[in-house]
Amino acid sequence: MLIFRQDRVLYINIYQYIIDLKKKLIKDKRMKKLLCASCILYAFLCASFADTASFTGGSTKETRQYISGTTNNTDVLLVGNDSGTYYFNGNFATLKSITGNDTGTYSVAFDFTVDANSADAVSVWSLAGSFAYNYGTLTFKNTASSSALASFSTDGTFTVDSPAEQTQSLVFDSITANFSTGNGLFVGGTDIATSSLVVKSSANVEIAGSQTYGASGTLDVQGTLLSTGKQTFESGSKVSVSGSLASSGSMVFIAGAALDLKSGGTLTLSGGEISRFSGVNSSGKLVQTTTSDVGLNIVGPSYVNEGSDWSIDGKIYVSGTTSDLNSDLRAKLYVNGGNITIKTSSGGNRVILQNGSLYINDGSVFKSTNGIGDHICIVTVNSTSNVDAVYLNSSTVIDRFYIASLLNLYMDDESTLTLTSESHTHPIEFNENGSLSIYNFREDSIFITNNIDSAKIDIDGKVSLYDENGLFLGMAGVSDTGALTLVVPEPAEVALMFGALSLFAAAFRRRI
Repeated sequence: MLIFRQDRVLYINIYQYIIDLKKKLIKDKRMKKLLCASCILYAFLCASFADTASFTGGSTKETRQYISGTTNNTDVLLVGNDSGTYYFNGNFATLKSITGNDTGTYSVAFDFTVDANSADAVSVWSLAGSFAYNYGTLTFKNTASSSALASFSTDGTFTVDSPAEQTQSLVFDSITANFSTGNGLFVGGTDIATSSLVVKSSANVEIAGSQTYGASGTLDVQGTLLSTGKQTFESGSKVSVSGSLASSGSMVFIAGAALDLKSGGTLTLSGGEISRFSGVNSSGKLVQTTTSDVGLNIVGPSYVNEGSDWSIDGKIYVSGTTSDLNSDLRAKLYVNGGNITIKTSSGGNRVILQNGSLYINDGSVFKSTNGIGDHICIVTVNSTSNVDAVYLNSSTVIDRFYIASLLNLYMDDESTLTLTSESHTHPIEFNENGSLSIYNFREDSIFITNNIDSAKIDIDGKVSLYDENGLFLGMAGVSDTGALTLVVPEPAEVALMFGALSLFAAAFRRRI
């Protein structure tokens, strides 16, 4: 029975057994063989079962305690001191597990590796306090089984960062891991360091708790990552997805953060909160699995390129703040290729502009599954400045416009626009503050296929036409065939205008 126990009692009993055997040894060859076999068994068990080691942290950076003499069979206990921060030197060590029962901050510098080394589910990291790591690479792996669940838990915060110009990273490699923190994971809070969290292609990781990636923080997902807490990406942070990243919480990108969704990469959103994205460069797949009209918000320059396949719930906001209007961080969505399907929702399928710009460089990208038609609506919602704009650089079909503030529509020399009005009786609808200005207007470039009579009434006095140089041409009307056209004043109206100008000129002369 003792053979299956994994503590020092086993070693003592076997060792005592060998000593007793030696005392009784006679010149019997069989006894010699038995003694030899026992020694081999003892050496094997000593190598197989876990050892333990304890290290007490230094009270300053200069007195960091070196972690040494460990293997992937060593369970390590980290011990605190009276200072509240316990300093350790990773010393390129490899160990099996870490436990810390003190509630201060465990501060570790330089490389080290935690190798779960277990074919069964096991807890390999348990700290009662907070953890801070800098100046090296901390690797979590499991050489015994990359599919056995290894649990990592820190009751306080888990920080990968440095106040100095240093590089540090947390790497999950060949491991299935459940990683949790009580007060959040922070990566790269200072902009002079380079800090990263890497999930390699051989890793499958779930992170519970909030995550914040600061000015120098990078998240690199090559394998599989499930995030169940809110993820915040501050200006300057970067996310690269070539594997699979799934979030059941919200993802919040501050303008100036960047997401590189690579070809073959998948980002899945299943949370019930709207996610904010900035700096998107997509050639991969983005899937929103909710069905409650959540949508997502583009708050900074973003590009949907060839190879992209987006499936969005209900709506896409392109919505920035007035402070970003004159900067490179302004909310812009460039539609260059791929597919963007806006799925069924009670509120319609729409792109909503609020202090934002939409560049349609491939008119075949947008699609809808609203059960009525195959095209989206474009909506403006009371922008604080006259900056909402659609740049049409490809012939495009949409359902309709709903305009609650000034919308500027810029057309290139070749593009055409068709409004189908599949879901509504108004192809172009305005509220009391809405108006539409069309630049580089050409006859027979904008068509309405349904509800033409309604459109004639709706756009009266609301649509201004300009040439390619921005010179005012006049107001728009709708022809009987449904084409937007420049309205030419009737002769009586022209005479009335000239009469008014003559009266004004006479009054002006009398004043001088």
